Amino acid sequence: MKLLQTTVLKAAALACLLVAPAYAADRMGAADFISGGVGDEELAQIRSQRGDYNVHVLLTEKSGAYLSGVHVVVSDRNGQVVIDTETRGPYFYARLPAGQYTLVASSDGHTQTRKLNVGHGKGSDMHLAL
Repeated sequence: MKLLQTTVLKAAALACLLVAPAYAADRMGAADFISGGVGDEELAQIRSQRGDYNVHVLLTEKSGAYLSGVHVVVSDRNGQVVIDTETRGPYFYARLPAGQYTLVASSDGHTQTRKLNVGHGKGSDMHLAL
């Protein structure tokens, strides 16, 4: 009986891990965001959540090598910072309310700035090579 209980508990714990979201979104105000994608398993996990976000950014070096630790700041049209984070991998996804934004990505002295126009049902996909 005790063996059966232990087996059931282990199976339940494993099931919880399997249905838990791969990444918990970070939140700043009305913006949710995630980053990651280091390694094949983590890459598959973050890509599976792509549809939940309306801004998708791939961060690489100019050589094409993936980057992590990139400082990303997203500001609204009034200059109010809505996201300020350091990425945990080459993929950065954000869910932003409709509006116009500026995204600034910086790494090792290299900076790129992009304008974002997020609408209802309309997002933004970009590749930034720093």
